[in-house]
Amino acid sequence: MTAIIGGEYISPSVNSNGGTEQLARKLIEVIDRDLLKHFNIVCSSLTSSDVWLHPDKIRIFWAHDSTHFNRMHLEDYHKYIYISHWQLNKVSKNRGIPTEKVKVLLNAIEPMPLLPKPPIKEGIRFIHNLHPRKALHIIIPAFDKLTKKYNNVHLDVYGTNDLYGWSEDYGMYEELFQIIENNPQMTNRGTLQNDSMRSALSDYHVWVNPSDINESSCLSLMEAMNAGCVCLHSNNGALYETAANWTQMYQYVEDKKIHIDRLYNEMIKVVDNIEELLYTTIGAREYTNRFYNWETRALDWTAFLTDTLNEIKDTSVRRGAKIWQRY
Repeated sequence: MTAIIGGEYISPSVNSNGGTEQLARKLIEVIDRDLLKHFNIVCSSLTSSDVWLHPDKIRIFWAHDSTHFNRMHLEDYHKYIYISHWQLNKVSKNRGIPTEKVKVLLNAIEPMPLLPKPPIKEGIRFIHNLHPRKALHIIIPAFDKLTKKYNNVHLDVYGTNDLYGWSEDYGMYEELFQIIENNPQMTNRGTLQNDSMRSALSDYHVWVNPSDINESSCLSLMEAMNAGCVCLHSNNGALYETAANWTQMYQYVEDKKIHIDRLYNEMIKVVDNIEELLYTTIGAREYTNRFYNWETRALDWTAFLTDTLNEIKDTSVRRGAKIWQRY
């Protein structure tokens, strides 16, 4: 679990540096400490939250996880922050959280350097830089099939397990890694820290994510759009909201075989129209610069925290009768 308590970053895992942890550290950096000291912001629900709740602070649950909650009491938190409108509608309404307790504050990124892409004539470079559980079993067979049709495409796969201290579960994907190893048009690049990964995006033409999990938001998609990549992905979860129609998006399907074939056909469209599609990324970069920047988001958070501080007088823990169950 990650939390911000009285303006201090708290996490039991010193090795974890995923999106939630990066966002929490950035929030501390951009918000005035004299304001932040009044708040107890819990960023995940993976363990019992009792020890993370301070009765002298205004308690906020900043929901980064997709839709899963542990057993939680409605009155444990004064406010609930969601990172997409999709997440709000999926969780808050289903759980009956009073509308006066909720707020959507979108995630934000640092602007990416605008660097020239490698020449198309040298090959079309694809990148997948997400946790393997996010549909690696879809993209690898689909791209393996694509290499039978085109000899000018290459996929680099970057994992994120090590950012969370989860490297032990790589064994689940050995068969997929073996396909990569056997195909000269695919490379397993391992894990890069966030700063290096952001720089590397400039070397790729196409970012691909056939995600078959419900994403509440996607920082990697924001960064790829901002870096001028053609972004190809399903519309699962909040991906359609993050992309805002600036990307190459297709209808998600649960059936694995159908999904592989669908992604394969979508990649063909991208390869055949790559130069035109790269031109359209200018609009995607402008959109992310406007809506996903930290300067704007810091103002949004400051306004929300100030209003909440003026509103909440009693910070005591009031255990409600209603308990939510994980689903």
